[in-house]
Amino acid sequence: MRTSVLICLLLVLPNIFAVESAQDAADFAKLDAMSKTNFGKTILDTIQLQLASGDPVDNLIDLLREIYNFIQGEQNEDDAYISDIRGQCDNDVDRLRDEITAANDRAADLQAEIEEKTPIRDEKVELLAEKRELLADTGDRIIELDEEKAEHDEDWSAEQQEHDRATYVIERAKEVIENGFGGSFLQKNFKPQTLVQVAEHFKSNSKNFKRNSWNHVFKILAQITSSNNVQADAGAVEKVLTLIDALLERIAESREIERREYEAWVAEYQDAREAQVSLYHATEAQIENLENEISALTKRINNATSERDEQRERSRQKGIELTGRLKWCEDEADAYADRRDDRTQRLVIVSDTIGIVE
Repeated sequence: MRTSVLICLLLVLPNIFAVESAQDAADFAKLDAMSKTNFGKTILDTIQLQLASGDPVDNLIDLLREIYNFIQGEQNEDDAYISDIRGQCDNDVDRLRDEITAANDRAADLQAEIEEKTPIRDEKVELLAEKRELLADTGDRIIELDEEKAEHDEDWSAEQQEHDRATYVIERAKEVIENGFGGSFLQKNFKPQTLVQVAEHFKSNSKNFKRNSWNHVFKILAQITSSNNVQADAGAVEKVLTLIDALLERIAESREIERREYEAWVAEYQDAREAQVSLYHATEAQIENLENEISALTKRINNATSERDEQRERSRQKGIELTGRLKWCEDEADAYADRRDDRTQRLVIVSDTIGIVE
């Protein structure tokens, strides 16, 4: 009866009700606090209806206990839910942080690789330019050597022609002399006009050679064979022939010297050309190797750069995902805290009400 009176007076005369005891004052204070909340008002309205209908107080207490148990059950379910959420959040946050760390580490490794390989590639590019320049210079040198060879061969051929012509001039003069004297140098076969022919022969060939020394020799021979004293002395013919034979030997010696010098030069040319050709082929191989190495390094650097950028973007995206996940988890925790506080308040109200009713 005390409970119904307290509740009715609180509902009907809240401002003029005078409490009779400390317990009544405490209960009244609780009921007054309950009336100031929506849930408390609902509970008080429920009690009023129960009492007005004449239901036993025990039924009211059972109803309040059901309400209490229902709220507690909701809280238990919410506790289990938030526990799962916290587990998921912890797992997701750990996973995202691990993924961010892995992406950053991979990006750092790739950047280190790029910084390591780029100078190597650049150095090889510089070396490749040097090798290409060397290849061009070597090719030019081979062409120069071949041009020198062609020029030397031309000079050698001209020298041989000079020797051949000089030999012919002298041998022709010897032939004329021998034919003119019938192969005998006896006084009775002496024919002065033969030396005149030889002198004209030498004179006509004293200006046809590149070597001025040979022109000079033939000029002297022309003078000797045209000398009246020589033409008048059959014994001089033998001396002329001896001189001619000596000149033929000198020409042969000159030809041999020229041949040796030419062959020595050709040997030097061949050695030089072989060295340049060997250098050319070796440089070609080096260029091919450098081009392959540069291509491989460039490809790796480009791939590493692309992968590094992908990892950096992955880290950024995972960072955004982590921020969003942390915010969601924080919001879930705040919402849970609000629900828990609200249920705690309702449980206190129901518990207090049960205490007053009992």
